[in-house]
Amino acid sequence: MTALGIPTTGAQAKAPGQPHLTLTTLTPANREGANSLLSGLSDKPHTEPTQAPGDEYFHFKNWLIGTSPEGLLEATLDDGVGIGVGSFAPDGTAHAALATEQLLIADHPESPALEVLRALIRQWWQEGAPRTHELRGRLVRDGDAWHIRIARA
Repeated sequence: MTALGIPTTGAQAKAPGQPHLTLTTLTPANREGANSLLSGLSDKPHTEPTQAPGDEYFHFKNWLIGTSPEGLLEATLDDGVGIGVGSFAPDGTAHAALATEQLLIADHPESPALEVLRALIRQWWQEGAPRTHELRGRLVRDGDAWHIRIARA
């Protein structure tokens, strides 16, 4: 499976009866875990304005892919398409947070995943909010094809 052009060992979930709602983990996960993360984001989620709106979002998204934090995921929700992080509490509770062009979307206002995502956005700003063209690229051969992978500068 690939997502955002990244080969992934993650899992994909679709909301029952709402095929337009999807979530793909970009780090190892199972389908049950992906379903739990999607459920947390689609069942009356918490929303707030993002600190990386509009054009800033695309540069943040690419930086986040290059950073590859634990629990990296992408999702399509009613409130937009975005990228974020997910995690599981010791009791198995799923927590997820997503950044879109306009919003931060999370399972709960005090979600641990939302705290991680806010910290990543702060880190991106502290590093000078690198633009996509400032990120380091690496060519990777896959059979007869070449792919470029981005990494933090």
